Amino acid sequence: MHLVALALGIASVIAAFALPGGLAAYLVSTVVSLIAVAFGHRAVERPGDQRWAAITGMVLSYLMLLLSLGLLIVRLTRIFMGI
Repeated sequence: MHLVALALGIASVIAAFALPGGLAAYLVSTVVSLIAVAFGHRAVERPGDQRWAAITGMVLSYLMLLLSLGLLIVRLTRIFMGI
């Protein structure tokens, strides 16, 4: 479970940087990051030798969640303001 959380954290980084810019891409990146954060929290609560992997994945997921939410807010603001 810990390594899956790390893989989801890496997937959220890939989703944030590999997808082309746009409203749909930012929404997909946000959803991937939210799923990775939720899974990371569950993985950190479990004991095990590889808890560091779960913590690393969760930190990556939170950073990408902040990035994708910020980009999504900027894009929505531009759409609604007509810029």
